[in-house]
Amino acid sequence: MSEWISVKDALPDEHQKVDVLIDWDLRYTDAEYYDNNFYGLEQDFDVDDCGYGCFKNTDLMHDITHWMPIPEPPK
Repeated sequence: MSEWISVKDALPDEHQKVDVLIDWDLRYTDAEYYDNNFYGLEQDFDVDDCGYGCFKNTDLMHDITHWMPIPEPPK
């Protein structure tokens, strides 16, 4: 099982898809790291469909404190 990595200690590889922990509400979501920033993954649904504070269509994310690789799905 992966453990959370502080953004102060290391950052993901370019275009790596990861789970991120957001400081202001202590929740995590999926993101992609590129151009030295975290961005929301493109979604097939609208913000209203996924509830308060979700990220879609490569929204720039702020206040990321930790990240971890997305685990492989079970076989």
